[in-house]
Amino acid sequence: LLYDFTQYPANGRALCETRDKCLPTLRTQSSAMWSTEKKRFLHGEEMLAAHCFPVTEEFAKAAGTPVLRVDGLANTHLCKMAGNSMHVA
Repeated sequence: LLYDFTQYPANGRALCETRDKCLPTLRTQSSAMWSTEKKRFLHGEEMLAAHCFPVTEEFAKAAGTPVLRVDGLANTHLCKMAGNSMHVA
């Protein structure tokens, strides 16, 4: 499961993925996505990968594009970019 600790509904609990395993909506403030599988918060690069941005060789090959280099960008900036983007598939 993934939980977004930056989106607290009125009942005080973090939003989590839906029953059909869809991610919660990523927003520009979504910098605290907790993965119960990985037992850690997701990195901004992983959040971009969730939108199918070619940040890995695997995604780039599937898209037929070069790898999107995000080296040198702060994790907070990557999270904001992921939250301010739309799914590319």
